[in-house]
Amino acid sequence: MTAELSRFHARLSQDPLRDAFGSRSPVVPWLTFQPVPEADVPETWERLRRTPRVGKSVAYVHVPFCSNHCLFCNFYRNSTRGGIAASYVDAVVRDIEREADSFMASSGPVHAVYLGGGTPTDLDARELGRLIEALHQHLPLANDCEITVEGRPTGCTPEKIDACLDAGANRFSFGVQTFDTGVRKRLGRKMEGGELIDFLQAICAKDRATVVCDLIFGLPNQTEESWLRDLEISADLALDGVDLYALTTLPSSPLATALKKGSLPAGANIKEQATLYALGVETLERKGWRQLTSAHFSRETRERNLYNQLIKAGAGCLAFGAGAGGSSGGFSYLVSPDLVRYCEMTSHGKKPLGGLYEAGKGHAAKAVVTGGLEIGRLDLGQAEQAGAPGLASRVRPLILQWEEAGLLTRQDEVLRLTLAGRFWHTNLISSLHHLIDSSGATTVPASKNHQPKSKLMTTTDTTDKEKQPLLDTLREKFAKSADGILEMIAAQSGLTTREVVSCLPESCCQFVEGEHFEAIMTELSEWGEILLIVHTADGVFECAGPMPKGSFGRGFYNLERGSPIRGHIRADNCDAICLVRRPFMGKETCSLQFFNTHGDAMFKVFVNRAEDGSLDAGQVSRFEGLWTRFQEPVAA
Repeated sequence: MTAELSRFHARLSQDPLRDAFGSRSPVVPWLTFQPVPEADVPETWERLRRTPRVGKSVAYVHVPFCSNHCLFCNFYRNSTRGGIAASYVDAVVRDIEREADSFMASSGPVHAVYLGGGTPTDLDARELGRLIEALHQHLPLANDCEITVEGRPTGCTPEKIDACLDAGANRFSFGVQTFDTGVRKRLGRKMEGGELIDFLQAICAKDRATVVCDLIFGLPNQTEESWLRDLEISADLALDGVDLYALTTLPSSPLATALKKGSLPAGANIKEQATLYALGVETLERKGWRQLTSAHFSRETRERNLYNQLIKAGAGCLAFGAGAGGSSGGFSYLVSPDLVRYCEMTSHGKKPLGGLYEAGKGHAAKAVVTGGLEIGRLDLGQAEQAGAPGLASRVRPLILQWEEAGLLTRQDEVLRLTLAGRFWHTNLISSLHHLIDSSGATTVPASKNHQPKSKLMTTTDTTDKEKQPLLDTLREKFAKSADGILEMIAAQSGLTTREVVSCLPESCCQFVEGEHFEAIMTELSEWGEILLIVHTADGVFECAGPMPKGSFGRGFYNLERGSPIRGHIRADNCDAICLVRRPFMGKETCSLQFFNTHGDAMFKVFVNRAEDGSLDAGQVSRFEGLWTRFQEPVAA
């Protein structure tokens, strides 16, 4: 047990705020969720609709449109300029109306609603009003229901604000990030700092709703002085709430690409982020603000931050809109992100599910841990009662170590976080989640020869060692079911796609050195029609056709003409190729996934399917031939 707990120990230091860990761990409780078999989804979903909700509940409406893609953002999906916003709102209203008749939606009060995205305020005033009115008309909103509209100042006109207020919205959350005009411009934000201040002041002056803004620390080109100015401006405006978020750069984000290219300087490192966080807490407390969670502060009691606190504490969530996620009755569900499919299915009276997952044991206990540590106070006894018996005694040595490291204080089973503990709270949450998941379970070890040794996959530095609990949890998940969208798992967990693929069971994947790129591409050119997929942060692109032969020239591997698949590939960037055979959406798949030195998938080649949906037998035979050919252990 001591060895198991020691991997989660913090460093003992005179400065725990900056030194406790080498990096911040993401919180991804859904990694252990198991997909419901495709054949069982309709029946399971209808059973959930007939089952009353239990406990506190919220609702989420997703508006997946933005006028442009900001560099730091990981949530961009569709351009507002597509001209389908009005028909999309029609579809969401139909979705709300249909679900309103179910026991799942009507069985108890909804305490908070969040219109997020995307950028909800990119909708016009009429569509915003229609959405909010539909929520009031069809859902059992509590008398004091918090109704938040997320937006950004650019394009958010007074008419839109009034439409939201008149329809019943009572809270606005604006993504400010920084008031520094120079930093804003480099991140793709259009409004200048002075204009932004005027915009917020005008909304606050209406005094008809809570107004909150988000600030980010650790941005490229941001200094300690400019961060302090952001804090002073926010505190001196008539805002009701402020969020202080550390910059998180996911591998698939445009910001990550810009940093790799050298287009922007690196943002603050983890120690510098800790300094900026402490400056933020000190400044707001000095101004009389109260800290509600690790990131959120309120000026007075008007701001409750209800949706965010409830959702992290495991409240049930009704989900509406393409790409929205919800939960109820021990299951989590994803609404299909495909706009066309969403609009078509809602027009036929159907819920366009993109996935349905069973949370499994320990989920309620993990929600208690997350909700408690988010607000800086956790009662381990409550976590035990929620489904983790014996947790307090099991983790006691770890809690004592965290106390010694200066991350928390304790009184019996109640833990209270220090300033350092609040900064590192996600590390504490993810550690306790892992221990809850592993109780009574065994960890699936990584094979020594599971993939080639390369500079990307070495685990000698601190950051990689601290990823290990997350990787172990993924291995346990994939040992039960290898289904799931690998890129989505990577984006939401802060891992590269290659790291996620490496957690698949050995029976599902075989890594090959990138030096075999030409040989494998030549082999693929003899397979006949295949499916080529390129998955980026902004889209998934598919092309069916024969893989052309290729040749090297001018630094590229150049595909010959004669096929719908054409282009030029930087073969030197290919660090590894993985042969993957696993179920996806309930169907067996075989693919070859080409990875660059950053761990991103360059492209993927899938075995084609016959008209009846079965895999092409000839291509499967060739795939298995490649598997056998490269099955010999790869030298370290």
